[in-house]
Amino acid sequence: MGRTLKYKHILVVGILLFSVTSGAKSVKITKDALKLFDDAFAVSEGVDCLKNNLTPKGYNDWLLAEIKKTTDSDGMTGTTTDQVWDRDFITFKIDGEVKDSKWEPKSPGTFGKINDSKINYSNVEDGKTLKAPVIDVSEGISKDLKDRTDLENKIWLVEQSDLIPSVVALSMEAKLHKALGLIIYGEDKANLDTPGILAVLPIVRISEDMARELKKKIAVKEIIAELSSHTEFPKNKAQDWVAVKRGPRDVRLALIADYSDCKSVADLLAVLDWLKKSQQEVQGTIFGFVSKDEIGLGQVASEIRIDPVTFNPPKFLADWLRSDQDLADLIDGKTILKHALVDAGNFSGLVDKEALNQYKTELKKLESVVKTRPEIAYQLKNIFQSDAVSDLALDLKSLRQVHQFAQRGQWEKAISQFQKISDYDWASNVSSPIFIEYSKSLSQPDLRVDPALWGQLQQGRGHLDGFIEAVEVEIDRLDKKLTDNFFKINKSIENLDKI
Repeated sequence: MGRTLKYKHILVVGILLFSVTSGAKSVKITKDALKLFDDAFAVSEGVDCLKNNLTPKGYNDWLLAEIKKTTDSDGMTGTTTDQVWDRDFITFKIDGEVKDSKWEPKSPGTFGKINDSKINYSNVEDGKTLKAPVIDVSEGISKDLKDRTDLENKIWLVEQSDLIPSVVALSMEAKLHKALGLIIYGEDKANLDTPGILAVLPIVRISEDMARELKKKIAVKEIIAELSSHTEFPKNKAQDWVAVKRGPRDVRLALIADYSDCKSVADLLAVLDWLKKSQQEVQGTIFGFVSKDEIGLGQVASEIRIDPVTFNPPKFLADWLRSDQDLADLIDGKTILKHALVDAGNFSGLVDKEALNQYKTELKKLESVVKTRPEIAYQLKNIFQSDAVSDLALDLKSLRQVHQFAQRGQWEKAISQFQKISDYDWASNVSSPIFIEYSKSLSQPDLRVDPALWGQLQQGRGHLDGFIEAVEVEIDRLDKKLTDNFFKINKSIENLDKI
């Protein structure tokens, strides 16, 4: 479901916060080892060994000196400014009793600002609190809501599932039925939501155990929930960073530590020291220092996520900072090519046959060079980082079948086939207007089947002629999009010979 990135290889970002995760493996820092560094980085029996009066600015100055001593290189400083949510989760109560919960990051608070416009979902005199009865709506899909007369002016208790793979769409459906807010539980299945797209109602998340307890209470009496949270978006937050360039490799490794946590800084400096002693080379190593509640990757880098529970810095760096020849193994260009050749079959019957055969030939020729040519493996990863074009080919074939069924008057088959198109498998679980509106927020909408067709399909057989005409127009549009994008990919593959 959805256009996820297929090839997420270990390439760019690492977070060094070993001391805050149970079971994490870390570089062992001894008192003797710390003597390598400045006196400002003092040793204590506890974890707080950085002097309290060392400000972030002074800290960067100190770190620059340490980088110079450790790597024999001059460091550089800079600031990255990101737009972030500023949030203050105040309270969540059930029948006046405070309960554990988490603010759902994709949702607005009960009051605050979004894009410089004030928001307020409060219905209490304090102007901050949302208070209403709670009702259980199961998974919140259409069949759960059908014929219910108690949906308005309530806070819905919803089990999140992949039947509605979007918190945003779920909130839109709830608002359509005049709900005031949502309490959700279960595994987070909202894998379709595009970053930056916000829900339209306040949402809190509770544990499954609490949800079971709440459902039992709701079954026997009216339960009142109170939610108060402040959010502001966007809010600019600056993050200072220090960088040091070493060697010719076109690689950037980000090591992010918390300047209030001595242990993570010690780990970071130990990695620097290890780099020097092992004489490994990286082109750009960036060190970002932020407070614990602001830790984020920002614009530092974009592709690596390291699990601190299993992360072992010496092993990671030993594996990663290998020769360029070995780097091809890490990217696994052969696997990328294998997937590309399989996906090439999706273009059959949709693009020029001779061009498709040449495309496959060019891909096969690359199989013998990706192991010895890491720069080609890099380019392949970039070319095939998304499966949007391959999905478009499959969706176009499905839409052509929908057209055939509609022409024959086979309405139910047309509906069934339409739901095989990417991200339409859950379309019937929400109201048609909500699905159409939500679909506009998905990534790369120009490579997706127009959701307006789904709305026309719901109008029934009486609008058959208009639906067929609209499908024909959409097929022509997608056919051109596919052809254009296929030849762009094909050209990129051909250009690899010039590297």
